[in-house]
Amino acid sequence: MPKLIECDSSAISGHHHDAETNTLTIRFRNGGTYQFPDVTVAQYNALVNAKSMGAHFARHFNKQHTGIKVG
Repeated sequence: MPKLIECDSSAISGHHHDAETNTLTIRFRNGGTYQFPDVTVAQYNALVNAKSMGAHFARHFNKQHTGIKVG
């Protein structure tokens, strides 16, 4: 599992994006770490630069990408 970047979000405690595989890894504060395939660098940058990462994730990733629980 990649080393996650800690963040100051009420919903997300850590994140990482692998640009080679376009895989987003997210650790949620309420438990669980998930990987999301087919996430571009632009989509990742929009997430980490959003005013609210949790709201942005819910709006743009939750239904468009299927996550795989990895921890």
